[in-house]
Amino acid sequence: MSKKKLSKFINSLHSITALKINRLDNILHRMIWYQYWDYCIRDEADFYRYFNYIHNNSIKHRKVKNIEELYKYKYSSFNNWINKKGREWINSSFEDYPILDFTVECD
Repeated sequence: MSKKKLSKFINSLHSITALKINRLDNILHRMIWYQYWDYCIRDEADFYRYFNYIHNNSIKHRKVKNIEELYKYKYSSFNNWINKKGREWINSSFEDYPILDFTVECD
């Protein structure tokens, strides 16, 4: 599917679902979907930056306190990756592709 077709499809999906949700709640003109954008991973480094960002999100948003708690957090794929590739592999991905603007919410 081309980028233009995908964008048109998502726009249509958002319009239809927003109308239905607002009808169910009996609310007029409420904004349900705030933005849409798509992004293609450019290269291996880009993949790992997003991979690390996703796994650090649980810490950033204070769902867990630190990486040790992330091992046990059931709403993250972090532990699945450790079981699949090992702690050394995941640690090297964090070291090799750090998230440069990572700050914990409310810092």
